[in-house]
Amino acid sequence: MRILPTVPVYDANGNFAGPQGRADLNGQAINPVGILKTETSTSNAYRGIANLSGEYDITSYLQFKTVIGTEAGYNYDNYYMPKYQWGNTEQTETTQTGSSTYEVLTIWDNTLSFNKYMGEHTINALAGTAFQNYTKRWLSGTATGRASDQTTELDNALEAHAVNGNRYDWAVMSYLGRVNYGYDDRYNLTASLRVDGSSKFGPKNRYGWFPSFSGA
Repeated sequence: MRILPTVPVYDANGNFAGPQGRADLNGQAINPVGILKTETSTSNAYRGIANLSGEYDITSYLQFKTVIGTEAGYNYDNYYMPKYQWGNTEQTETTQTGSSTYEVLTIWDNTLSFNKYMGEHTINALAGTAFQNYTKRWLSGTATGRASDQTTELDNALEAHAVNGNRYDWAVMSYLGRVNYGYDDRYNLTASLRVDGSSKFGPKNRYGWFPSFSGA
């Protein structure tokens, strides 16, 4: 939309064309077909998910269950643009940016269930924990200049312009419990409590308590 409509895609020699004359009148728009066919932009992503669970009957009315899961991912992105001169638009040095990221999410849930029938009385109870941990790391670098277009790794660049890297972590620890009492299949009382703690909050406000009660 910004390039002059008088600029063709290719010039008379079959090379990519660009605006001529005063550079301040060309809208600073670069031949979009030339960019599309000249630049190299690749992204590779890998992701895996695994879950493992187990149950054990301690007694006929008491059961234990545990679930462990993880999700891991890795990304690598690479952008490379060689030198070019299309009309009066010119890039005098090659430009390259590479970045890599990996992330891992781990969960571990444990529950203990109690189910007991005593005549007209019924008691169902559950207690457990839920844990989540997330980690992310990333690195990126940008460099210009190249002794040869046949060597397109960051190590082959003549000048490094930026190197960035950081990390991001969080964890959540939760405790939960619920008791349900029923009488004569007519009256029910339920009480539950969930306590969630997150590393995203400060030590003095890390945990939240969420109780509930109901009857029918």
